[in-house]
Amino acid sequence: MKKPIEYWRDAKARYRILKYIPIVLKYFFQTNSAFWLQRNLLDELPELKEDKQIEFNFETTVETLDYIRSFKERWMNNPREIEVGIKEKHFLSNAKYNGKIVAIHKIGIYKVYVEDYKMILSVEPDIAFNYHIYVAPEFRKKRIGTKKYVHTFHELRNRGFEKVITSFAPWNIGSGKLLKKIGYKKIAYIRHFRILNTFRFWFIRNLTTEKKVFTTNLSRLYQIIEQ
Repeated sequence: MKKPIEYWRDAKARYRILKYIPIVLKYFFQTNSAFWLQRNLLDELPELKEDKQIEFNFETTVETLDYIRSFKERWMNNPREIEVGIKEKHFLSNAKYNGKIVAIHKIGIYKVYVEDYKMILSVEPDIAFNYHIYVAPEFRKKRIGTKKYVHTFHELRNRGFEKVITSFAPWNIGSGKLLKKIGYKKIAYIRHFRILNTFRFWFIRNLTTEKKVFTTNLSRLYQIIEQ
């Protein structure tokens, strides 16, 4: 058996050790942060304009779900997120060009799975949760994402929803600019901590009142506004 120092000098052996360090550290301690935003649907909404090239659809759960499942990446094809979405009848909509899906939009209601926290949160009946919009790379920079948001806002308001809540990571500057452009307002900054993969707590700063709290129980998404 090699002595520790000899083992360490072996490049392949050293790589095997180093690649497991982040995994071990992640078990002991994890943290992430996000800005949370709200769009009041009772406020004036942008005009819903017809697009002669793009067909915007709202209740297209089956074909949109098939499209989502064609991805391997977890940020899109998240089994837990899909499981909760089917059970709670989330809105999975799309946009098509020449009959082909070029964008999808995921909206949660009642109960939503938040991957950052790896937990399910309850949502008030008149509030929707915006997961995200995805636009195929070849159709980006054509304002399809913005138009899809506007289409969704009108559909949700017609169905009795009063607010939409969403979040984005501070490093995702592009998403932040788009959300602001379509009327979202920052309501909270949240940092999440998870220790030993079991104990968790949240630091919440209400950006309207500047009230700051720590909580170990974030069971309802609306707590973000109420804090």
